[in-house]
Amino acid sequence: MVEARRGIFPVIGDLLFTAFTAAALLRGSGEVGADQVPPSRPLDAFAYVLLALLAAAIPLRRRAPLAMLMATSLLLGGYLGTGYPHGPAFFPVIVSGLAVGLRHDQRTTSRAVGVCVLLIFLGSVVALLRGYADGGWKFGITMIGTVASCTVPAFVGALIRLNRIASAQAKEEATRRRIEQERLRMAREVHDVVGHSRSIISLQAAVALHVLDRRPEQAQVALEAIRRTSVDALDELRATLALTRAGRRADPAAAADSVTAAASAAATTSAAAASSTDTREGGPAGPARRLTSRPGPR
Repeated sequence: MVEARRGIFPVIGDLLFTAFTAAALLRGSGEVGADQVPPSRPLDAFAYVLLALLAAAIPLRRRAPLAMLMATSLLLGGYLGTGYPHGPAFFPVIVSGLAVGLRHDQRTTSRAVGVCVLLIFLGSVVALLRGYADGGWKFGITMIGTVASCTVPAFVGALIRLNRIASAQAKEEATRRRIEQERLRMAREVHDVVGHSRSIISLQAAVALHVLDRRPEQAQVALEAIRRTSVDALDELRATLALTRAGRRADPAAAADSVTAAASAAATTSAAAASSTDTREGGPAGPARRLTSRPGPR
């Protein structure tokens, strides 16, 4: 239901925008023509058809901006060449130029704008030859405005597109750095956990060897501590690797969160292992401390 509404809203917006553009073209072109010098050709049925087609091309800006730019340029060139007045008729070309700059690369945009300028220029030359436009410097100013109406919107659209690309790349790079930092942190945590577990195993093995002949029950406790520490270390490494693999299959942000969770889990398990080993009453921690506090037999 929500997706259907999202699909309807752009269509309604395009229809309203097209209707507004058509009304502005039909009304504004007549008002501009009344004040144009030399007098332009009065608007007739053919002019209204051309203006309606210019407005009808507006919805193409989302799906086919290049086609819209070519169509509006051709229609506008024919409109101007017939001798009809300037004015709001340039608006669809401006919209299409902006859409092309937003959607296409620089080379494609430049070529499309060049074709647009050529078509409108040819229409203006035909109007000049037929006596519907001023010559000399006034015609030059008109051509400057024509070129600007095609190039400036496309340039603005290209700048917006490049800015969006740069922002997306910067965000992706920041996410990548975050992932790398969290992976390094996780590697340090895992190294600490493994080193701590190996230290406990080595210490308990020394205790077991030391008391094996005199107190076998104490040696059994030390061996049990070795077994428990080994199992805990293996479980921790498996859990860490599982989180890392899950993060690689997810998106970059989720990967960073997974790596962070893995590092936190490693640190928590390491602290728990150290606490359980050092505070166990009657366990191997006591003999271990006694072993390290006095020299062994010579």
